[in-house]
Amino acid sequence: MIMFRAATQSLAGVVVLFAGVTLGNAAWKPDISIDRPELKFVMISRSSEQMQAFYEGRGFPADKAREVSSACFLTTGVDNLTRDTLWMDLSQWEFRDRHGRVLTHRGRDQWKQHWKQLGLKQAHISTFNWTVMPQERDLFPDEHIGSNITLVRSGNDMNPVTLTARFPLGKDKSGGPVIVKVENIQCLD
Repeated sequence: MIMFRAATQSLAGVVVLFAGVTLGNAAWKPDISIDRPELKFVMISRSSEQMQAFYEGRGFPADKAREVSSACFLTTGVDNLTRDTLWMDLSQWEFRDRHGRVLTHRGRDQWKQHWKQLGLKQAHISTFNWTVMPQERDLFPDEHIGSNITLVRSGNDMNPVTLTARFPLGKDKSGGPVIVKVENIQCLD
């Protein structure tokens, strides 16, 4: 297991959300960057204002785009550096607030239901879905995945957040797991 304390950085003016970003891009400075023999893990906290602007820029009505402020957005990237299948399975990731309480992850299915209840057009729901990390994904050797993980906000005193992420190995998930523990994640207002 690896312990990592993330330094909070000011990210004002960062335009890149995640599309087209490679982990080696020197212009992109993640809040968290962990290099392990098995994987590379990066994470950047996004403010509600950044996320609202991103979705409004893709045609979301302003009142619907404001809904993203109910969640903490963490743009996350994982590269499989093994010679085996590495599983990114969010059910094996645990986020805890500063008091040790488990935080709720809001996945694609929950967002889709929420958006439908609010009457968001299917085209916008589809756009939103490609910006949220799938619940489970197998990563083949040298494969990358990057997208947003969203946590339901639990109040103003949730920071800092700690993540313990387990990555099973092998086609049948019988190997590993590779465990990454990250402390001092900040959910931005």
